[in-house]
Amino acid sequence: MKKITFSILLGLLWFWGSFAQIPIGTQDGTTSTMPIFSCWNYSYSQQLVYQSEINAQGQITSITYFYDVTTGGTDSSTDWTILMGHTPKTNFANENDWVQMGDLTEVFSGTVTFPAQGQQMTIEFDTPFTYNNTDNLVIAVDENQPGFNCSIYFGKTGDLGAARGIYTRSDSDNPDPNNPPAAFTTTNHISTMILGGIQQSCVAVTDVTISDITETGAIVTWVNTTTATDGYTVNVFTDGANPDTDTPVTSETVGEGIETVAVSGLNANTTYDVYVISDCGAGDTATTTVESFTTLPEGGCGAATLPYIMDFETATPPALPECTSSENVGTGNNWETTVYNDNGLSANVLIYTYDSNNAANAWFYTQGVALESGVNYQISYKFFGSEYWPEKMKVAYGTSPEASAMNEQLADYPSIGAAYNEMVSFTVAADGVYYFGFNVYSDADRNRLYLDDIKIIVAPTCPQPTELMATSFSHNSADLSWTAGGDETEWLVTYGEAGFDPTTGGQEATVNTDPTTTITGLDSNTTYDFYVTAICGASDESEMVGPVSATTVCEATELPYFLDFEEVTTPALPECTTTQNVGDGRNWATYSASGNGFNSKVLRYEYSTTYAADAWFYTQGLNLVAGTEYKISYKYGNNSTTKVESLKVAYGTSPNASAMTEELADYPTIGGGTPSTDEVTFTVDTDGVYYFGFNAYSAAFQYYLYVDNISIIVAPSCEMPTNLNADNFTTSTADLSWTAGGTETEWEVLYGEAGFDPTTEGTLVVVDTDPETTITGLEDGTIYEFYVTAICGEDDESEMAGPKQFTTLCTAATVPYVMDFETATTPNLPACTSRENLSEGNNWITTNLNGFGFDSQVLFYNWSSSNDANAWFYTQGVELEADTEYQISYLYGNDNTYGDTEKMKVAYGTYPEASAMTTQLADHPAINSGMATENTVTFTPPADGVYYFGFNAYSPAGNYRLYLDDINVAGNTVGINENEISNINYFPNPVKDNLTISAANSIDAITVYNLLGQTVMQAQPRSTNVVLDLSSLPTGTYVLKANAADSVSTFKVVKK
Repeated sequence: MKKITFSILLGLLWFWGSFAQIPIGTQDGTTSTMPIFSCWNYSYSQQLVYQSEINAQGQITSITYFYDVTTGGTDSSTDWTILMGHTPKTNFANENDWVQMGDLTEVFSGTVTFPAQGQQMTIEFDTPFTYNNTDNLVIAVDENQPGFNCSIYFGKTGDLGAARGIYTRSDSDNPDPNNPPAAFTTTNHISTMILGGIQQSCVAVTDVTISDITETGAIVTWVNTTTATDGYTVNVFTDGANPDTDTPVTSETVGEGIETVAVSGLNANTTYDVYVISDCGAGDTATTTVESFTTLPEGGCGAATLPYIMDFETATPPALPECTSSENVGTGNNWETTVYNDNGLSANVLIYTYDSNNAANAWFYTQGVALESGVNYQISYKFFGSEYWPEKMKVAYGTSPEASAMNEQLADYPSIGAAYNEMVSFTVAADGVYYFGFNVYSDADRNRLYLDDIKIIVAPTCPQPTELMATSFSHNSADLSWTAGGDETEWLVTYGEAGFDPTTGGQEATVNTDPTTTITGLDSNTTYDFYVTAICGASDESEMVGPVSATTVCEATELPYFLDFEEVTTPALPECTTTQNVGDGRNWATYSASGNGFNSKVLRYEYSTTYAADAWFYTQGLNLVAGTEYKISYKYGNNSTTKVESLKVAYGTSPNASAMTEELADYPTIGGGTPSTDEVTFTVDTDGVYYFGFNAYSAAFQYYLYVDNISIIVAPSCEMPTNLNADNFTTSTADLSWTAGGTETEWEVLYGEAGFDPTTEGTLVVVDTDPETTITGLEDGTIYEFYVTAICGEDDESEMAGPKQFTTLCTAATVPYVMDFETATTPNLPACTSRENLSEGNNWITTNLNGFGFDSQVLFYNWSSSNDANAWFYTQGVELEADTEYQISYLYGNDNTYGDTEKMKVAYGTYPEASAMTTQLADHPAINSGMATENTVTFTPPADGVYYFGFNAYSPAGNYRLYLDDINVAGNTVGINENEISNINYFPNPVKDNLTISAANSIDAITVYNLLGQTVMQAQPRSTNVVLDLSSLPTGTYVLKANAADSVSTFKVVKK
């Protein structure tokens, strides 16, 4: 199965003409499952259309669906067969309730052509279908082309209250309409569609609009059809009423050819629903879908005068304030009010909340405002949208609160991903009353758009400055710039520590001629707020603009400089560091990481879905000396195997992007989800203070970029060794190697059990000439660590490199060897076993499983969506004899929820690594039954020795889950649960204290093994009825071997 998450982006308007066609259903979103399901190789669906929805007899010659696609192509979904039939069914009762092939007629078979996104997709039939206008109609679509894209969506209805759709899909088996399998599910919606070639006798009017709304009435207009010979009836109901059963508040009837009617007698400030009914005579009628409107409040809403301020505080959420209105001209949601206190907005605000399936096209209108021609006006407003899901909004005005009247556009914001405080100047062409409209037109499935503090005033004679910025700063100064509001040449800068009141406090600086200045005399490592006022003349100044905030940097520090981010409170930066966002993406912040090789606090860049990164992080300033060699090192990486990050490292004389002139490193393609560590040596040309910058410049919609462990030091004369490695382990030895840091030929190796303190503990070995050694005398099955120090000369040695960890092999087990994974602490492996991953896929782990034929702890390979598996699990070494026949048995299986197939090989060899697995025992290339399967293989080792058994998951990417359990290696004459001794029985199992064993013949000897193959108990009962006291054994699983004369039985018991 293809596991993909969808995001549907669409905007549409259905228009049904009056020519030979019948529209079915009102669109309420889209679906990817019917009439075809493009996420799968093959699909088959049936949908029911009621006779009452068609209400016409004749030939159906085509079918039309509304088509939308978000990503990908259509090449894998073009082979369609369409069938139609009559049926008495009103719903599909269950997943097997298909309309049978004998009741269907093929009307089309061939290649379909997809139109452009957002258009109607029409399929002309090979053979017209004659509909009887008595039965319901069933429409079946069989999609037969292999391949998938998961990007095709069609218009659908809302919930119809009955299961009128049914579909199945598969990646492996093409459903046969002659014998369809059980459906995946039924649905309470169907596709919106047009049946071509068939004509209803009575057609509804179109383009119903409501205008001239008052406290008690409104004007309803429409576009006539040619079939309403007996005129039209306009029914008005209270909002939400059922037009089929409820009584209208008022009803008006007009004759043929009339296209407008006035409705009256309504209540003030009330929402009503309007339906227009075409009367075609002899009881034949057609009704429009609902149109809604709200009457004005009592007293009416006359024109407002300036200043007009709308802060929404008089509203009771989610209702709109009195004398404002909204209009939804799309199929998404509508504006409403809510409480929101963030991103520069407060208390009551206007909000548009996304619709998952439908694009926005909603208008909010202010009260009418009386304006005069020739006067300069100014409108201002605040709004906010998420950078992850950018919104879209237009601002316009006109002479009526309706979309068709919003003829004068003031602004368009097609990508709202932050907080904005906008101001627009304008004039009107004529005296009159004007309404200001805010049109959200975001794509479907975005997020939320907030709007607040709409203000319309006569434009001031001294406009405010704009684009106030703090462009650079040192430890005691800050550079400011702004754009003049008009032609003024004088400004007043007011500043103080962050949070000061600019009307009563702060310091002032007058600026002349150019809108830039440098403020000096500031304190280091302190945040300041800056405001600017334009001075246009005596007693003529603008409103104050600001604040913009800036933090002065710390004074320079000395080397060594280390930064591991552990002292911060995330997401704050460490003291004396700064960031700068030069682009529109996000900025650096600290984060507590727990994966991908980062398990502490780090510096993180978090992706923006829309904007590329261009964010800088700067260290504290460092005092450096010309001619001295320095070294900077750092750890970096990402958290994805499919996304790619980009990072540059540079330095300069100021914590500002323009000053980062000396590039140290560039990493344009950071991927794989594993960290890297790098170090760079450098010198500076002149003595001075230098800042080091880390520039995230990843493309939009990547993932997370991490930086950690920044170190800047004077380059050592004796460099530390690198690339520590350990391999070729035995039960008591290990081969160690490393890369020399420079030209040294002597090293000190310090090793000990994992966790030892290298400053006071460990065993020291001196190595000469070659950077490698073999250490001996180790304990079996033990985790060790080692460190390496380079010796470059007398009193000249490197820092200690390490630790590097390794584990010695366990002492070999003897047969019978049983591994049931019950001793593991999930997801870790049991002691004395190991694993090896030769691909970018996942690795084997343990898990608890109750299903698919397993009911205990098992070994588990979990799918990777993008990388093939090549993961090995190795048992403990098992001591075997040459020319002796043995058996290995094991349980294996898969999770077939999505019909996937897993693959696994079994092999053995003399060392637990893939290159040593030289003898293949079994290959299972098609594991897909969804049930545990036992397999037994007989084999004979070629020589005495210790052998390891490997289980290699090699499933393709995108498959699902593979399970393994109950590995048993035994002599060919015995095996688990093979009761060779006549009539042998044992109980209870599980056992707490005493285990009773009985047999027909005398039992001579009993041996109890743990799962490491170690003998933990022996007895020689020489009896046919034996009581074995197991109370002293720890809880766990044990293997018992019973000997009687020439017979042997081996079985497994669980000790509670």
